[in-house]
Amino acid sequence: MRLPLILTLEAEADIAEAKAWYEKQRKGLQERFVLALETVFTHIARFPEASSEAHAGVRRTVVQRFTYAVYYCVDSHIVAVIAVYRSDRDPKRLEQRF
Repeated sequence: MRLPLILTLEAEADIAEAKAWYEKQRKGLQERFVLALETVFTHIARFPEASSEAHAGVRRTVVQRFTYAVYYCVDSHIVAVIAVYRSDRDPKRLEQRF
């Protein structure tokens, strides 16, 4: 069963920041990042319980080929992405979103 997936405002801001950074690094890299995110979002919507918990009630999955992870919460009707966070950043800053 596929659940609807929503992005919080913070997650949308994370994505915008990452896209801008990747576009500055090399032309076309932003598009590859977006495709990788779409793949993750599709997987999460189809198999929301497949990823392990990073924090109580918050699951984490890695974006392949990029240094980002997607953090999300699941209830019976929806998947809410709360962060798209660089893996090399201080995780303490992320915990305030949980």
